[in-house]
Order: sequence, then structure tokens, then C-alpha cells
Amino acid sequence: MKTRFQAPVIGLMVGTLLVFGAGLAQSQIRPAPVPSVPASSLPRTVGQVDTTKAIEIVVVNQVSEPISMGFSGGIKVVVNPGNEVMVSFPEAPVNLFVYPLGAQANIKYDAAVADNRITLAVTTINDVAPGDRSINVDRTGLVYIF
Repeated sequence: MKTRFQAPVIGLMVGTLLVFGAGLAQSQIRPAPVPSVPASSLPRTVGQVDTTKAIEIVVVNQVSEPISMGFSGGIKVVVNPGNEVMVSFPEAPVNLFVYPLGAQANIKYDAAVADNRITLAVTTINDVAPGDRSINVDRTGLVYIF
């Protein structure tokens, strides 16, 4: 009979310890802070274009220094402050890098998508998070900023 009651008593003791122990442990342990990722450093979708038509990208430099656009084939185009440049791509995918020349300015793209034209107004931001560096149009026509 002794062995018959021993298991339930031990089980009851273990269950009691787990219930009360877990309550104590939760009140004494503080969760580690979760690092936040600034929104400006995350890829984001800004619109969609029709991939059966040519895709135009207009870059408007609203930064106080020249910026550069680079795309496949090693081609670079410099856009001076206050100027804009339009580039046309016959098909998707498209990957266009837009970045400041010279000083390490942190930039942001304000994008507008209409009639297969993507307009990027490039501005300076004062943020510790990495700014925008490229625009991508995938094979389905979705437009992303990275």
C-alpha cells in the first residue's frame, strides 16, 4: 500500500512546486529588452506597376549634395542638387541604387507610383537607422524600397 500512495503524493508535490515555483520565477525574472528595428531600415512596398509596359523611374534630388544612381552594367548617373533624372526600363525586374556622393548623408526616398512611373523624391534624414539605398521592381511589378 505504501508504494501505491507514494506516486500520487510525489506527483502532488511536484505539481505544487511547478505551480508555485513558476509563479515565483515569473515575478522574479524580467524579460530581456527586445531590440527594435527602426522602420526606415526595413524593406517596404510602395506600389505596383504593369510589367507588360516600360517602367519609368524619376529621381528628384532634394539633397544639398550630388547623388548617384547606379544600375546593372556598371552605369552610373549623377543627379545634382535640385535636378531630376528619368530612366526607363523595358521590363522587370529592376534594381536601381540611389546613394549620396561624397559625405555619408543618410537619405530617404518619398515614392509615388502612377501610370507606370515611379517618382522618388530623395531627401536627407537625421536618423541613426540606415536610410534608403535601392528601389526594386520584382517580376510581378511590386515596387520595394530597401
